[in-house]
Amino acid sequence: MLQCQLTEYSTLGMPMKRRIFRRSIWLCFFLLLAALNAAEDPDKFSIEALGVRVSKPSPAKESAVWPTGCAVLLQVTAPVGELIRLDTAASTLTKISDDAGHDMLAKIKGAVELTQIVGISRAYQIDRERKLCAVEAVTPLLPVKGAKSIQIGGTLVFDCARNKRETVVEKVALKSGSKINGPDNLALELEQAGRPDYGRDAWSFVLRSGRELDDLAEIKFFKPDGTELKSTRTSTSALSIFGATKIEWNYSLAEKVDAATVKLYTWTDMKKKKLDFDLKVELGL
Repeated sequence: MLQCQLTEYSTLGMPMKRRIFRRSIWLCFFLLLAALNAAEDPDKFSIEALGVRVSKPSPAKESAVWPTGCAVLLQVTAPVGELIRLDTAASTLTKISDDAGHDMLAKIKGAVELTQIVGISRAYQIDRERKLCAVEAVTPLLPVKGAKSIQIGGTLVFDCARNKRETVVEKVALKSGSKINGPDNLALELEQAGRPDYGRDAWSFVLRSGRELDDLAEIKFFKPDGTELKSTRTSTSALSIFGATKIEWNYSLAEKVDAATVKLYTWTDMKKKKLDFDLKVELGL
């Protein structure tokens, strides 16, 4: 508990005493305010709308020109850097309607076109500090003419984590067929090793896994003398079919070595967080 002690000195004149007393009161107030702010829930997230995109059908009647419908850009802010992945399959858009009462979800009938998205978009961005995520909530329907605002609601589901564990695997041959084993049944196989077809890097390869790699934060490579090899993860691909999963991370290295020490960094406290939102968004944004 925050306690403040006020002391008056008899050697000072009355006006000076009053000024000290007032300043002490204000100091106690600001210290209390700071203590209350510090005691706020560290797990408190916020969701706000950054903008709205409303697009009529293309005159060319080709949806590939631009997507028809309404999209609200949402920004999620975390109090600390812990946003790892947005689970778009578990996230849902439950409500989107305009202030005229036009429901822009309930009237969607039948299958939508292949290029149309309904709900939470699978494309999203998380910043380097893992504190911000931007994603669109989308419907192919439009608000009625004259509408001034949109009411939107749903749930975003995130994989969140703060702490990492390091696993060191020594003397890994950087050639096709080499295997890298980590914690929690993490198994990677190195494939397609060789000089890249383009670019200035000296060596490239694919790390392939038969399971999801959501718990794998990053991978670093080190030369035999302990210095880190400059590496770039150039692309990521995922394929799931008939219950089988194939994940591939493509890497390129600035220089070629026959063997390297590989350090795997895995999340140790991964958990799901569900964030409900219900927002009124002005179309004048």
